[in-house]
Amino acid sequence: MIAIIEELLDISTVDLEPRSNEAPDQHALITVYPNPFNPETKINIFVREEGSISLGLFDIRGRQIQEILSDRTLSRGHHEFDLRGENLSSGIYFLAMEAQQNRHIQKIVKLR
Repeated sequence: MIAIIEELLDISTVDLEPRSNEAPDQHALITVYPNPFNPETKINIFVREEGSISLGLFDIRGRQIQEILSDRTLSRGHHEFDLRGENLSSGIYFLAMEAQQNRHIQKIVKLR
C-alpha cells in the first residue's frame, strides 16, 4: 500500500500525442478528458499490443475507490471508458493502470 501511495505522489507528465503515424513506445497510454471533471469524464487508453490491462481509481491516501478494469484483455488500439463521479467527493484522485510490466498514473480532479 505504501509503495502505491509513493508512486501515486510521484507524478510526471508524458507527451501523449504521437509525433508520427507510429504508435508510442509505451505498451499503453492513458488520457482523461475533461480533467477537471464533474460529474463524469472519459478515460481513453491506447494499447500498443494486445494484453492484460488493470485500471483502478485511487484517492489521495492511496485507497482504491473503484476497480474499472481487472486483468481485462484489450486488443491493440484505442479504447474509451466512462468514469461517472456522482458518488465521489470533490478532490484529487489517481487512475493507476497496469499493462504488462508497466504502470501508468494519471492525476484527475473532481470539481463540485
